[in-house]
Parts: sequence; C-alpha cells; structure tokens
Amino acid sequence: MAFVRSVKDASQGYGSVSNYGKVEGTVQAGAGTNTVVIPATGATTPAGGVAFNTNGGPAPSRGRGRLKVTALGGASTSQLTVTGTDGVTTLTLFVSPVSAASAFPEWTFEFNTDLGLTSISFIVTFAVSGGTFDCEVAMT
Repeated sequence: MAFVRSVKDASQGYGSVSNYGKVEGTVQAGAGTNTVVIPATGATTPAGGVAFNTNGGPAPSRGRGRLKVTALGGASTSQLTVTGTDGVTTLTLFVSPVSAASAFPEWTFEFNTDLGLTSISFIVTFAVSGGTFDCEVAMT
C-alpha cells in the first residue's frame, strides 16, 4: 500500500519542502532487521524509491519522516530506528517503541540536526515473522 497522503503535506511549519524521498513496498521475509537507505541522489536509491535531493541543492538538516507497516506475516512486533549522516558523522534521529503484536504501526517523527544530510536510514526490525513497510522523508 503506497502513501495516500504524504508526510510533506503536513510540513507547513517548515516552509516549503524542497527535499522529498521515499521507498515503498520493502519486504522483510521472516523475522529480522531490514535497513533501507534513502540517499540524497539517485545512484544508490533502492527499488521502489526516490532520492531526496535530486536537484543538487544544499544538503537539508531538518524535516519530518514517516514509516508505515503495511503487512505482517504473523503475530509480529515492529520497531524502528532512523539515522542520518553527512557522510562523516552519523546521528540517531528517531527510535520508536516496540509495537504491539499484529499491529500495523505508522510512526511520524520530526528532527532538526546540525548536519547537512546526505542520506537517511530506516532500520526496521520485525520479531516472530516478517512484514512489508513504506518509508518517506520531507526536509528543508
């Protein structure tokens, strides 16, 4: 299930969103951890994804992100960690609580950092069984 309403639609407080990236339909087969990286440019963008700074503007430093679990293979829990890097330093931008079993969480978070971000990593862990998820980020 793709995003119907994007996180960028709720970002009026940041002014106009000039950087938007997403990866939809990532499948984690079985319990485990899956890392999806949304890069600034498209060279290493995962399948189903869009890089967030394809116009070559200044590297963004703040914004809003979202992860949505869209399918589960069973009574699994989900957990999310999000990191951002400028290519040298990596910071943790968000850590979610562990979801209830069989829940389809949709986590939205805001961040503000001193780094000019060159990539954002969504690290999703499923216990018990795998799942499918979408992630997006809108930044200025």
